[in-house]
Amino acid sequence: MGDGMEVIDGRKRPLALIVDDDETVRLLVRQTLEQSDFDVEEAENGVIALSAFRNRRPHIVLLDVVMPELDGYRTCRAIRQLPEGEHTTILMMTGLDDVDSINEAFDAGATDFITKPMNYLILGHRVRYMLRTMQAFESLRESRRQIRHLAYYDSLTNLPNRRLFGDRLNHSLEIARRENHLVALLFIDLDNFKRINDTFGHTVGDNLLQAVARRLLHALRKSDTVSRNTEGYHLSLSRLGGDEFTVLLEHLKRVEDVARVARRITETLSAPFLFGKEEVVITPSIGIAVYPHDGKDNEELIKNADTAMYCAKDEGRNNYQFYTASMNASSFERLSLENNLRKALDREELQVYYQPKIDLARHKVSGMEALMRWNHPDLGMISPDEFIPLAEQTGLIVGMGEWVIRTVCRQMQEWVSAGQTGLKVAVNLSARQFRQDNLVDVISDVIRETSLDPQRLELELTESVIIDDLEASRGTLAELKAMGIRISLDDFGTGYSSLRLLKELPIDSLKIDQSFIRDITSDVDDAAIVSTLISLAHNLKLRVIAEGVETGKQLEYLRVKKCDEAQGYLIARPMTADAFENWIQEHRKSRRSASSKREARKRETRKLSRCV
Repeated sequence: MGDGMEVIDGRKRPLALIVDDDETVRLLVRQTLEQSDFDVEEAENGVIALSAFRNRRPHIVLLDVVMPELDGYRTCRAIRQLPEGEHTTILMMTGLDDVDSINEAFDAGATDFITKPMNYLILGHRVRYMLRTMQAFESLRESRRQIRHLAYYDSLTNLPNRRLFGDRLNHSLEIARRENHLVALLFIDLDNFKRINDTFGHTVGDNLLQAVARRLLHALRKSDTVSRNTEGYHLSLSRLGGDEFTVLLEHLKRVEDVARVARRITETLSAPFLFGKEEVVITPSIGIAVYPHDGKDNEELIKNADTAMYCAKDEGRNNYQFYTASMNASSFERLSLENNLRKALDREELQVYYQPKIDLARHKVSGMEALMRWNHPDLGMISPDEFIPLAEQTGLIVGMGEWVIRTVCRQMQEWVSAGQTGLKVAVNLSARQFRQDNLVDVISDVIRETSLDPQRLELELTESVIIDDLEASRGTLAELKAMGIRISLDDFGTGYSSLRLLKELPIDSLKIDQSFIRDITSDVDDAAIVSTLISLAHNLKLRVIAEGVETGKQLEYLRVKKCDEAQGYLIARPMTADAFENWIQEHRKSRRSASSKREARKRETRKLSRCV
C-alpha cells in the first residue's frame, strides 16, 4: 500500500483523489489542482473511489454528493471507517446548498464543502489551505503522540516506565478483585550493575540495559509489551529506572507459573553479553510478591516484592525469592538501624580509630589510616561492613565523612603541636563524598580552621569511585593536589583500569589490596603480582603501601621487595586516639631499645675483632 506521496523532481507532492461522475468536472478540478502542485487520482463513483483510497491513501479527497451506485455521503462514511481514513481531509462538492444537505455532509464526516458551480481559482486556494491545516493537525497529533510516549515509556529501552507500570498494576488489581484472580509482581534488579558502568563506561552500561530488555522480551515471548501466553496469563515488562525491571503476571491461576517465569529470566540472562571484544556477564536478583497473599494494593505489593529482591541478593544473588512475612522483620531491622544511624552523629556515638603504618626502610611509624567506628550504647560496636553501605545508600555518609575529616585534622594538629612530627593521616573518601559539589571547599575550610599542614593529609579513593566520572574526578583531584593534599589509590590491583588511572591522574601513592598480600609467601602468582606492582609504582615515582600484613614473613618479603609502607594486624589493630598515643610511645621505646641492643652487639663485635 502506498503512502500517497510521490517523489517529483526530488521532492514529495501531495496526492488528491477527485470523485465525480461528471468527466468535465473531474478535468477542470484536475487542472486546478495540478497547477497547485498536486498529484491527482480520479474516480467516477464511490465504489472505485474506495478502492483507489485503499491503494493510494491520498491526502485530500474531493467528493461529489450525487453519484450512481454509491453516493458521496455513504462514500464519505465508508472512508471514515477505514483506519487510514480517520483523519483524511474530505471536501464535499455539491450543487445542493440547503441546510439539510450541508448538515448531512458534515454528519457523514466531511471536513468542508463547496457548492457547484465552483470558482476554480478559489478551489485551488481552498484546497491548499485545507492541506496546510491538515498538516498542522497531523503535526500536532504526532507531537501529542510523542509526548504521551515520553510520559509513559522509557526512552532507553522503549519499555513501559514507572508511571505506566503503576497504571497497569492498578488496573490488574481491580480486575483481580472482581474476578478472583492472582496477580504476581516480579521485581528484577541487575547484580553489580554499577561495576559494569565503572569498568566499561556508561555507553556500554546503556547498551547492556537495552540488550537485557530485548532478552527479557524474547524470553517472555511477548510482542510489544503485553501478551497472553499459552499458560493463560498476561505478561507485562517494564523498566522502573536504572537497572530495575518489573514483570507483571495477570490472570494468574497457579503460583507455580511464577517460579517458571523467574527461572526463565535467570536462565536467559545467564549467557554473556558481547560488546565488541568484551564479554559482559550480568545476573538478576528477583523478588516476587503475589496478590492477594502478599499485598492488597499497589504500595504493599511493590514494597514486599522489593523486600524479597533484597533477600535474593542476601542469598547470593542470581536467584529469585518469594516474599514471606518473616522478611519484614529483616527490613524492620534495617530501617531501625538507619534511624539509629541518623542519630549517631548527634549522640556522639561515632568514633575515629587509627591504624598505624610503618616505613619499611626506616623502621619507624610513618602515619596512620583513619577509620570510622560506631559504638552503639545498646548494640555495642557495629561492624563498618554493616553501617557504611547503609550510610552510602541513604546519603548519610556525606555528613559523617565531613565529621571524620574535621575530627582527624583537629586531632592531627594536636599531635603535631605535641611534637609528633613526620606523621601523615589517611582518610577514606566514599563515592558520595567524592561526588559532592562542595568537597574541595569543605576540605579547604577544615584545613584553614584546624591550621593543619595539608601535606599531612592523605585522601584514599578506590578506583571505582574515580572512574565513575573520570573527567570530573580529574578536575577534583587537581584542585586537592593544588592545596598540597596527597592522593592515594586504594585497593589497587582489584579493578580493570588501574594502569590508565596511574598514568592520567595526579596520584602520589597506591595501596596494594590485602587479597594479594595474604598469600605472597606461599603463592608464586601473588608474589609475582606484588613484586611487579611495586616495581611499576616505583617506575612511576609512586610510593607503595601494603595493607593486610599479618605475618612476619609477609613483612620481610615486602621489605626485601622495597615496598615503602605497610599496615596490618601484625603491626597494630585500629585503635582510639588515646590508645594510638600510648602505642606510638611504646613503639618508639621498643625501637630505641632494639637500636641500643644492635649498637651493643656492634661494639662487642668490634672488641672481639681487635682481640683477634
